[in-house]
Amino acid sequence: MPVVRLALRFDHPGARDFRFLQEAARLGEVQALLWSDQAILDLAGVEPGLPEAERLYFLQAIRSLGRHRRRSGIARAAAGSRRARPGPVGGG
Repeated sequence: MPVVRLALRFDHPGARDFRFLQEAARLGEVQALLWSDQAILDLAGVEPGLPEAERLYFLQAIRSLGRHRRRSGIARAAAGSRRARPGPVGGG
């Protein structure tokens, strides 16, 4: 089964986010890389809508997701660019 890796903020989860995850799960096992609070601040320039612990809790409650990880270094990976927006990454 293919693996679908996603890097996401998930700071204002809504129907669109859940539908996105559902569709990703149709492609294969979903692995979510959750942006840290600091990464959201650095990359998006805004405070997260929900604290990191609550966002992780929501992701863990979604049945269609395989693994979940928090990532603090994602801001450094974007080389300091506020416009960088890591998106879904397909893998196998």
